[in-house]
Amino acid sequence: MATLDIDQQSSQGRWWLAEDDDIPARLMAVMRTIYQRHGSRQLNLLRAARLFGDMPALGLSPRAFSLPSVPLYGRLSLNVVRALTTTARADLVQGPAPMPMFVTSGADYELQKRAEGLTKFNRGVMYQTGFDATARKVALHSAIFGDGIVKVFARDGKPVIEHVFPWEMHVEEADGFYGAPRSLYQTKWVDRSVLRERFPDYAQQIEEAKSIDLDPSGGMLFVQRDDLADQVLCVEAWHLPSSASAEDGRHVLAIDGATLFSEEWRDESFPFVRLSWSEPLAGYWACGIADEVAGLQYEINLTIEKIRQALALCAVPRVFVEKGSKVATAQLNNDLGAIIHYVGRPPVFDVARAVSPELVQHLDRLYSKAFELTGVSQMNATAMKPAGLSSGRAIRVYADLQSKRFVAWGQAYQDFYVETARQVVRLMRRLAEDDPEVEVVYHDDKRRRIERIAWADVALDEESYILQAYPVSSLPQTPAGRLAAVDDMLNSGMIDAPTAKRLAQMPDLEAEMSLEDAPRDLLEQAFERMLTDGEYSPPEPFYDLQLALRVGSLHYQRARLAGVPDERLDLVRRFLVTAQQMLTPPAPPAPPAPAGPAPEPLPPELAAAEALPPT
Repeated sequence: MATLDIDQQSSQGRWWLAEDDDIPARLMAVMRTIYQRHGSRQLNLLRAARLFGDMPALGLSPRAFSLPSVPLYGRLSLNVVRALTTTARADLVQGPAPMPMFVTSGADYELQKRAEGLTKFNRGVMYQTGFDATARKVALHSAIFGDGIVKVFARDGKPVIEHVFPWEMHVEEADGFYGAPRSLYQTKWVDRSVLRERFPDYAQQIEEAKSIDLDPSGGMLFVQRDDLADQVLCVEAWHLPSSASAEDGRHVLAIDGATLFSEEWRDESFPFVRLSWSEPLAGYWACGIADEVAGLQYEINLTIEKIRQALALCAVPRVFVEKGSKVATAQLNNDLGAIIHYVGRPPVFDVARAVSPELVQHLDRLYSKAFELTGVSQMNATAMKPAGLSSGRAIRVYADLQSKRFVAWGQAYQDFYVETARQVVRLMRRLAEDDPEVEVVYHDDKRRRIERIAWADVALDEESYILQAYPVSSLPQTPAGRLAAVDDMLNSGMIDAPTAKRLAQMPDLEAEMSLEDAPRDLLEQAFERMLTDGEYSPPEPFYDLQLALRVGSLHYQRARLAGVPDERLDLVRRFLVTAQQMLTPPAPPAPPAPAGPAPEPLPPELAAAEALPPT
C-alpha cells in the first residue's frame, strides 16, 4: 500500500489511469501542485470571508477558521460587503422559487403523463433534501465569493443535495481555461469515526491516516490528532470520459494511504451545480461582490479611522481662561448649576469643529458608490425610499429599474434550478441500476396530499423531453407592492375579481381560494383518472355540470390530439353524455286525454251484423 511522500514529485499526472494503490499519493501531489500554482484564489476567498464575517480568520480549514472573538475596536464599523451581499440575496430569493418542468414535444399522451410525473418526482426529491433552503445559502455564497455550489450524490441509496464551500472545490486553471475542465477535485475534512462506518473494509487505514491540512503556499501541514474533532482530509476526484465510448472516466475517494472508493465515471458532467455572480472573462471561477468592492471597503475603513481620530483629538470641550484673570479653576467641573467665581474676563467654553463636511461627504459617496457599482438597491438595503419618490407607481418603477441589473443573475438562478433537476435525473438513473424500485414522496400542496412516485413509472430518456423553468413572476414580491399592482390591473379592467385574488397570493386567502378551486380540482382529478388509469368516475348531481362539460370537452380534445386509446376516450364521452343528460333532464310525459261521453248502443240489426263472421 502506497503512503504519502511529501517530496514525491513524480506522482503527479494522469491519476485516473493509475491503480487504486497509487491514487492517494498522486492525488495529494496534484492537490499540492494546485495550491502552489493557484494559491491566490484561496487567499482571495479568505479575504472575502474576512470582509463578510468581519473576523481575522487565519485559514479556510476547520482548525484555522474558528478563532477567538475580536475586540470591538478591531471590527468594521461600516461593513458594506455584508450589506451588499445580504441585500442582493434577499432581492433574488424573495419571490417564489423557480419550478423546473419536464416538457415533451410532439409526444403521445403516455409520454406526456410520464413527463408530468417526472416533474413531480424531481420536486419530491428537492422537497426531501431541503433544496430551497440550500439554494438560498448558495445565493449568498455566490454574491460573496462569486460561486455558490451544490453537490448531487447518493448516501445510503437516497439522493442528497448538499451545499459545498467554494474553497473546497479545485480546478487546475489551465484545464479550466475555457470553462469546461476535464478533472474536478473536492477536499473535505470528515470525522474519522464516520469514515470507519461508511468504509468498514478500510477501518485500519482510516485509523492510521494522518491528519493533514493544506495551506495556500502548497505546503502540507500534519496536524496533531484531536479527540474533540478527529477529522481526516478526504480528496474526491472526477475525470470525465474523453468520448461517449471511452472508458477513461474515473471517480475516486482517497485519504492518506488508502483509496476508499473507485468507479468508472460515465456521465458527461460532474455532479456539481454552480450559481455564479458574474461570468468570468476566461477561466472557471467567477468574482463576487467582496472582490468588486474590496478597494472601496478599504477606503471606507481608512476614512472612518480618520474621522475617529479627529473626533478623539478635537471633538472635546475646552475651557479658555485668560492669563492673569482670577478664575477658580477648581470650580470647573461637571456639577449641575455650578457657580464659578472670577475676577476680570470670564472663562470661555468652546468645542472646535473636529471633522470637515467634505470628509463626511466623501464617506457617504464611497458607501453609495459601492451600491452603484454592484447594482444592489440601496433603498432595499436601508428600507428607505430615495428622496423625491413619493407615489407608489414611482417607487415601483424605480424598483423595476434596480432589478434590471440582476436580470443575468436571476436567469442564472433559474438555470441553477434546471441544472440541479438534470443532475437529479442522472443520479436516479444510477441508483435505479442497483434498486429498480426506488421511489420518492411528492407533496401536492394544492391538493394537500402526498403521493408516492416510483422512478420506473416516470423514467424518460434525455432525448424525450425539454427541461425548463417557470419564469419568475413579473409582479412585485412585497405584499404592499403586489396588492398595489393587482389593484391597478383590477381597476383598469385588465383582470376580474377572481383573478385578482389568485394573483395576490396572500396567505389569508389560501383557504378561500382552495374552496373556490375545489370544483375544478375535483373534475381534473376525475378526468385524469379516466384518461391515465382507465377508471370511470361518473358525474354526480352536486357537481358544477356546466363546468364539467367545459373542462371535460377540453380534456377530451387534448387527449384525442395526444393519441389516447379509444377505450379511455369512451370513458370521457360517457361522462359528458351523462352530464348533459343530468343538466337537461327529459320532459315529463304528456297527461292523458280527458274522457268523453259514453258511445250510444248500436241498433239490434247492426249488432247482429257485427257478430257475423267475415266472408
